[in-house]
Amino acid sequence: AISSAIAMGVSESDLMDAEIRRKKLHNTIEDLKGAIRVFCRIRPLNKREEGLGDSMITKQTDPMTLKVGANGEHTFNFDAVFTPGTQDEIFEDC
Repeated sequence: AISSAIAMGVSESDLMDAEIRRKKLHNTIEDLKGAIRVFCRIRPLNKREEGLGDSMITKQTDPMTLKVGANGEHTFNFDAVFTPGTQDEIFEDC
């Protein structure tokens, strides 16, 4: 849906505002239902992994979708996907 909106000319800042509102409403509804939410946090490669020549095989395609594999051959959906960031950023979004 996000890529369709961008293709139709909706600005990314408008999409971001709408996405924040959608997340808050979604989280409120899930809390009221008592549903379990599943989050994914992608960690950056550490120095050892970088030194061995390892590379990232994960790609966040939108705020709720993660592709895994050298060519993105596996797709997973979560309630939220977090790329490397600070603890405060993660907990603010939850």
